[in-house]
Amino acid sequence: MRAVVASESPVWISSFIEFGGYSAMLARLEELLGMEWREEQHDDQLLHELLRCFVALATTEIGKGALQSRAPSPFKELVELLFSEKKPGDLSTRKLMVDLLAILFELELPDKAGVTLQRDTSITKPSQFKTSSCSRIAKAAGINSAPSLLVTLLHNPRDPSVEAVVDFITASHTPRPFKTYLLELSGVCRDYFWIFCHSQNRFWRLEDVDQEKVSGPKVPGGMTGGVEFEAMGYLTSHMKLINMIGHSLLESMAAYEFHANLFASGIERILQTLRRSSQHYYSPMHLELSRYLSLAHHSKYLLPADLLVWLAPAIGAT
Repeated sequence: MRAVVASESPVWISSFIEFGGYSAMLARLEELLGMEWREEQHDDQLLHELLRCFVALATTEIGKGALQSRAPSPFKELVELLFSEKKPGDLSTRKLMVDLLAILFELELPDKAGVTLQRDTSITKPSQFKTSSCSRIAKAAGINSAPSLLVTLLHNPRDPSVEAVVDFITASHTPRPFKTYLLELSGVCRDYFWIFCHSQNRFWRLEDVDQEKVSGPKVPGGMTGGVEFEAMGYLTSHMKLINMIGHSLLESMAAYEFHANLFASGIERILQTLRRSSQHYYSPMHLELSRYLSLAHHSKYLLPADLLVWLAPAIGAT
């Protein structure tokens, strides 16, 4: 089905959707995600191909219309899977999940796409949720816009134990609204620690980078790919998604708060780790890192000195 969806004409796609094809895809996805135990060699392979079908639909306007019509599904379910212990072990499958989230920026979300989730407010009580950082960023981004939906989805899942803590204790805590999301990135950095061995690398300055010359990742030794290649591709997809959100918020008051929340949630250590990946083999990652630092700077967020010390000197500086 994936091959057909990716190659057939828009007329065929229209008929496919009209006769319930997209609804069947959502039902099959729900069935796969609802399994208590998915069999990796079979069920996760089916999930991988089904996700490719969703991505293929987004290549046509008709397909985008179908994705818009049922939002926030399947995006909400995919983020919940990414945050759960049932997430696929294959990084290429998880990369497809992130790529699907990025497709939200290509959609015109209908009014009903405004998603109400029980997310951890990271300090605030349920009665205070409307004034939480997540809500303020979403409101500034636009009620039903892609960045609004993504900020809400990537916010920490609800934690009843946090809500049960008394007010005077929660007042002393630092909000970390994206901690669960960033743990996914730091976990991959930890599992593939041997990639990050170039300790003297510096962050590129975006204004000094010829972005058109930054090619795709190169594979060492003429190999066709490996676990390191997949890990860096996955992490690069996450940085692209974060940069898409940051860029969409750039002209709003929420931009500063978005970066402040990311740093409070632990992105600084991730940036430092990613800096040590090969600039020769993984130049797209270093381009995304430079874009992130540029976005944070233009959002008036004061970057930590531990990061700025690794920023490459400006070209022509004396």
